[in-house]
Amino acid sequence: MSTPKHTRGPWTVQEREHSFRVVDCRALKFDNSRLCDVQHWSGATRGPDREESRANARLIAAAPELLEAAKQMQGWIAVLLNILDADLDSVEIEMSNSKTGQSVTLSLKEQFDKASAAIAKATGEQE
Repeated sequence: MSTPKHTRGPWTVQEREHSFRVVDCRALKFDNSRLCDVQHWSGATRGPDREESRANARLIAAAPELLEAAKQMQGWIAVLLNILDADLDSVEIEMSNSKTGQSVTLSLKEQFDKASAAIAKATGEQE
């Protein structure tokens, strides 16, 4: 596995007067901890309001953990396929609720492909 090019986490959000700053937790005691600022305006016509900007900053701050979780999920799927001696196209997961009778079938390939696309976007393999 290659060395990540991004600043490794954890990242956190600091609230400021007109923005939410996403910072590298490992560098908080230094001036170079800022990764980005997510601006907000009280007038919604100019850009995102305070709550939307806060949500955006939290999502950005969670990026390193989300990327790692997606990579781990791919690894678990590979192990599962090995145990089942199956390929990605042939496995579906069916879940049902015995109380309501509702059921749903999930395509493992569809979920794997979504994770692959997100990982590629995050690592720059997909521009």
